[in-house]
Amino acid sequence: MRMRSCFLYTVAFVFVATVCAIIAASTITGGNRNASVDRLEELVARYAPPPAAPADPTAPVDAAAGSAPASPATSSAPEAFAEVRKVVESSGTQPDWQGVMELYQGDVPPAEWTDGQWAELAAFVGSNADLLAEIRRIAATDGPLVELPKPLNYDTGLEHLAPARQMARLLAMDTLVAARRGDMDRALVNLEAGLGLARATARDQILISSLVDIAITGIAHHAIRDGIAPGSLDGAQTRELVNALARSYPNEAYTAALATEAAMGRSIFDGIRTGEMPPGIESQGQGDELISTVYGSVLMRPLLNLDEGAQADALARLIEASTLPYYEAREDIRQLEEELAGGLPFLKPITRITTPAIGQTLEAQARGQATVDLMRLGLLLELEYAETGRYPDSLDAVADGMGGSVPLDPYTGEPYRYIPQGDAFQLYSLYVNGTDDGGVGERREGDLAWRGDI
Repeated sequence: MRMRSCFLYTVAFVFVATVCAIIAASTITGGNRNASVDRLEELVARYAPPPAAPADPTAPVDAAAGSAPASPATSSAPEAFAEVRKVVESSGTQPDWQGVMELYQGDVPPAEWTDGQWAELAAFVGSNADLLAEIRRIAATDGPLVELPKPLNYDTGLEHLAPARQMARLLAMDTLVAARRGDMDRALVNLEAGLGLARATARDQILISSLVDIAITGIAHHAIRDGIAPGSLDGAQTRELVNALARSYPNEAYTAALATEAAMGRSIFDGIRTGEMPPGIESQGQGDELISTVYGSVLMRPLLNLDEGAQADALARLIEASTLPYYEAREDIRQLEEELAGGLPFLKPITRITTPAIGQTLEAQARGQATVDLMRLGLLLELEYAETGRYPDSLDAVADGMGGSVPLDPYTGEPYRYIPQGDAFQLYSLYVNGTDDGGVGERREGDLAWRGDI
């Protein structure tokens, strides 16, 4: 009897001690979690405001492009985009479309295309003049291209992004044809439309859309590289394009996108605590119930708090890093990656799943910034040569065209490398490795150069 009593006392003591330990752990981790979540929510409120109203979708396309009349004024930008998207998606399987896409995206650069290939491309853009005119009209609004449901969640459809990139390629093809004919006004209209299409995708305020924004800006860069020969734009045209590029820096849109991703990540923990998991996460059916029941239970509360606090802290640091020059944020990014990769694998599982690929995310932002900087600087340097007969000794000579100051390389915090060489020049960023490779690079290797392969 006495042994039974001792056993019961022991069980009761262990139970009470366990409950007290759980309460203590929940209190401690809950306090840390609250501080991290409050900080993240403040950043989300600051950087993810409601999307701005789009520009007037009925604005006419520049007559210099020789385009068809705009759609009826009753058609909104998302409605017009939906119609154009249908055409682009349905036409993509047609032989003529496939042929020109293989030519445009192939390994042979435009400088080496045959007269027959140029004729094929010219016939293609000519037969799609009305479609191109509608794309220009839509791009002139700066978006949004679609009306995404609010709030965004993990099953929000983003199928519009692939057609948007295809539309950017169509504009680039028309740019090449127009420039070869010497019709620089039309080429300029297409380039500005491509940049508008890039900005329109960024208005989704979601990370993958911001990455597509940067990719479409890269398409515009290649169109300039391959179609706009140095000196082919006059002073007014050059300044117009440089100013259009100035509106294409990805920084603010990228920070807003990260804030949206943070809000989506937070919704998972809210779902666990309420038992109503948000749509679109990997677990489904009974898995949702299992997560919300087990991970959201009182026994697991310390681990849940730990996970939620870690996620909030990681996302807050990522948002703050996106507001800094990449060279200043790089070390913080490295430390955060190490922290997330370390520790026991069963701890902070949701943080590991929902935190974006940090290094790649912020580096893409830097690449987008450097691409725009190099285009603006390069165009102004070429204009300087056309007007004076020589390239300047330093980038300071084009500072006025850049708004009064020359930007720094986001990868190093130092000036971009500029080397005048008589009737040519080199202009490049030291890119990811931070070392001077003489302006030579390809994709993610070496340097990032003006008129190079960005």
